[in-house]
Amino acid sequence: MPDTHTFRPGVRAPALAAVAADTADPAMAAGTVYTDTIAEVTSGAGVTIDGLLIKDGTIKVSNGGELTIATGAITVTGGYHTVDTEADAASDDLDTITGLAVGETVTLSAANGARTVVLKHGVDNIYCPNGQDVALGELYDAVTVFGTASYAIVVGKSIRTPSAIPTGSYFTSTEQTGTGAAQNVAHGLGATPSMVWWSISDAAAGLTAGPPPVLSIAPGAHDATNCVFTVSTGVKFYVHALK
Repeated sequence: MPDTHTFRPGVRAPALAAVAADTADPAMAAGTVYTDTIAEVTSGAGVTIDGLLIKDGTIKVSNGGELTIATGAITVTGGYHTVDTEADAASDDLDTITGLAVGETVTLSAANGARTVVLKHGVDNIYCPNGQDVALGELYDAVTVFGTASYAIVVGKSIRTPSAIPTGSYFTSTEQTGTGAAQNVAHGLGATPSMVWWSISDAAAGLTAGPPPVLSIAPGAHDATNCVFTVSTGVKFYVHALK
């Protein structure tokens, strides 16, 4: 008997057993089917095995639909769910995930980009990487959770790409040379920067005798016009600022 078998709707285990008996084929028995290939009957439909769709070289998990948090908990029933906050609250904590058997996984994503679901680490059975809570606050946020006997462990999370800093919101100076006195470096941001820092490009000329050799960099009172630093004489440096 060939290794490829086509099973059509209505064929039950006793019938398969009869086929095995008629052909003396050990590859078929009631309750168990051994085969190298299972082919779809309807072109493009794929093959569904206990809710798992195998189609065109990909595996698609069952969509369990939307779940709404109830008193900090959800119960999963499929391989994928969207999750919404209780009573459409702006933010809601998810402490407990039930319905995962040992070794099972589920992927969760936000049901609404205007509401945030926060998976809380260690409050009940949810454990997150590095002990940090995980937020689902955008429609492209998703996590994969793995079930054990005691825990629902977050094993994967989508990564957000940081937005670019808008033009005109940051400043980098030309190379400056320390004078040993307070120096004003105009930043052009039109407001007092929220963050200011420096980087050294050449320190050799400003090092004092050691050991160990020492140089000095001290920030001053930055304002809407200037960043202010006092730097050892001869030290080359840059000033950076964010609006």
